[in-house]
Amino acid sequence: ILFSRQATFVAALDAGDTLVYRLTGKAPGLAGESGDDLLFCDALTGKEKRRVAVALAPIAAFAGLSDAGAKLQSLEFVAGGSVLATLTSRAAPEPVAVLLDGALRPLLAERFTVPTYLAGTQTKTQRRILADRRQVFTVGDTVCLADAQWAGLATARTENLILSLAVDEARQRLAVANYSGHVELFDFSLKRLWRAEVGSAAQLAFLPDGRLAVGTLRGQALLLDAEGKAAWTASLNRYAEPVVVEQRW
Repeated sequence: ILFSRQATFVAALDAGDTLVYRLTGKAPGLAGESGDDLLFCDALTGKEKRRVAVALAPIAAFAGLSDAGAKLQSLEFVAGGSVLATLTSRAAPEPVAVLLDGALRPLLAERFTVPTYLAGTQTKTQRRILADRRQVFTVGDTVCLADAQWAGLATARTENLILSLAVDEARQRLAVANYSGHVELFDFSLKRLWRAEVGSAAQLAFLPDGRLAVGTLRGQALLLDAEGKAAWTASLNRYAEPVVVEQRW
């Protein structure tokens, strides 16, 4: 539809007024040129607002990769209007992240050493870019926090594989839940503040007031206060008596 190139949705910006697509591939015809662009469109009309070319060579060079073997895996808009680019290369065992400005010029590249997990893997999950450009992510059973220059890395290990991560930037805290059934809260120096038992791995979300909502894989919902104590807990399992289930509605 778009000049026979592949269009991939990237983000909705400006409170949903602008949609961003990544347009890749070769234009039709013998003279058609290959391209890689970010296309910013009006959400209601589809009219193009602006277009920014993705220049792989300088991004790869900034990350210390050869552009001949590098591929741009993904682009993600993050805090402050920056763009997180993830590159793969035959020379790098794991994808490499580069932070770009709004014009897709390189700002930061990862210079820290990532801890290993089973079989020496270094796969990053649950990645967040904070407002001050620090980066938080998990690797297996370890939560990691990179400094604002992406040069140094603080780590804290838990006792099992981490399923989820939640960040409370306003209070400088982060929480993780692992497959041992524990939720752990850390400050931004990765000092452990408390650990709570919730019975199984869980998904986490901070509420605006700082309390932590927990939903476990066993169908339990909990609300943890600032000290890690359960303010309330409820089962969401459907095998409860019908009258009990209906009371929750």
